Amino acid sequence: MFTPEQNRRHDMPVVFGPSQLGARAHYAQQRTIAHTFHTDPEAVEHLIPYHFTLAEPARVVIASAMLIGVDWLGGRNYHNVRISVHVKARHGDAEVRGPFHLVDWESDPRPVIAGREYLGIPKLVGEIPEHEYDGADAAFECSEYGTRLLRGEVANLAPAPEEILARKNSGADLVTLGWKYIPGPGGTVDVDYPTMVVSRARVDAVWMGEGSVEFDRPTWEQCPLSARIVEAVAALPVVEVLPGTYTLRGPGVLDRDASIRLG
Repeated sequence: MFTPEQNRRHDMPVVFGPSQLGARAHYAQQRTIAHTFHTDPEAVEHLIPYHFTLAEPARVVIASAMLIGVDWLGGRNYHNVRISVHVKARHGDAEVRGPFHLVDWESDPRPVIAGREYLGIPKLVGEIPEHEYDGADAAFECSEYGTRLLRGEVANLAPAPEEILARKNSGADLVTLGWKYIPGPGGTVDVDYPTMVVSRARVDAVWMGEGSVEFDRPTWEQCPLSARIVEAVAALPVVEVLPGTYTLRGPGVLDRDASIRLG
């Protein structure tokens, strides 16, 4: 009979042995388009898990990244579209701040499964083509079962001030906060705790422009996983639109060993 090895990570299906995923995941390049706006805190608080506190001003980021040359996918690429709200959490006596992803669609099922099971990131599979980019404008889209969910754009791109690039390369870890929630049979809950996910990357270039997002209104029949998500996010009031960005990052790493359970 199979018994998992003690102190070794195992992924489903467990019976084929310890996980093939290493302590760190590396990628060669990341290209990110981001649209950011401030919203009404009262309108978004009901979407924040009870483990966290909303950081003010209430900032929503709708972004898409193309991850190029991912080692644990055999050098393949994948794309994501994520909607995040900045929150605060406690870890012992320290306060931790970072984006909490309300949802993270990804184009490959393997990072979806790994991110949900191990790190508590709320991932779904989405259809995400390569970014549109012509030097002046950049755009991304996300669909489910062939029906578009949203489209984000950043227009009239221009190089960001040098101090913004310097700040992004200050050496600080990139922190994302997650919520590992796994339901159990009969209405029980098997796992319920917050996480902190750590990554690092060098930023090679940043452009800024006019960001916008267009939400579609799919029915439940068209998009059974995501229709209600898009409806809820589209209802958030836009108080102030901040500059959109197009960012190129060089080699980067997701540090699985540095990612922890908060408490």
